Amino acid sequence: MSYNDDSGARGLLGGRSAGATGFAAQVISTLKDRQAVTRTGLRQIVVDALMRDTLAPGAFDPALVLDALRGHRLRADALVDHYVPEAAAQLGEMWLDDEISFATVTIGALRLQSLVRQAMQWDAAFDATGRSGARVLLIVPQGEQHFLGVTVLGAQLFRMGCEVETACDASPDEVARRVRHDPPDIVMISCSRPGALERVRQTVLSVRTATPIMPAIAMGGAIRGDADDLRKRTGVDIVTNSAEKALALCARDKKVLARR
Repeated sequence: MSYNDDSGARGLLGGRSAGATGFAAQVISTLKDRQAVTRTGLRQIVVDALMRDTLAPGAFDPALVLDALRGHRLRADALVDHYVPEAAAQLGEMWLDDEISFATVTIGALRLQSLVRQAMQWDAAFDATGRSGARVLLIVPQGEQHFLGVTVLGAQLFRMGCEVETACDASPDEVARRVRHDPPDIVMISCSRPGALERVRQTVLSVRTATPIMPAIAMGGAIRGDADDLRKRTGVDIVTNSAEKALALCARDKKVLARR
């Protein structure tokens, strides 16, 4: 009597089928992870990778981190404009929720700052040659400590063709000296809290009296409130977190002066 036992073959084929199904499921899961987006529309997998590197213990090499981010097809402008601010916001939320210490937030912000600087070397859009746009002085007033936002803004303005200088923890007198020595086209002041508004007002006054060549003055940052009220309280020309709007104001003012 003949006997054909194909159970081994069925087991082998079944094992392959199960393995293939498992592999396919893993691929689909990975693709879903790569397609998942944050509440702000960013790729979750990139945000997660950036947060892991930002919070990782030990040494931090911004060049290596950027190499890894390039593997996600991330452009330098997207990193600077969107992913670094998102990572900074998440650091702040984690601190408020007592998930990390203030020291960890500070270290994380410094790491993100180094990433922005590294990105400026990574992309030809940040090439320093041929600058012909507005001359901008970015100011973090005395007593303020939020340098990451100014670093991001400076990179954005530089990419837009501006010549950018930064004055951090600057007193009104120091700002006046810089403006008098080398008048900019526009001054942008960063403000994070209501308690700093008086210092901003003093800084604005120092700029106004330092030179007859009146630069436009903008204020932005984490400060919240009615824009018209903030403008009246500080004396700035515009309250905005948009570099484009601030530069548009500067261009308009230069045209007005040219017609006089």
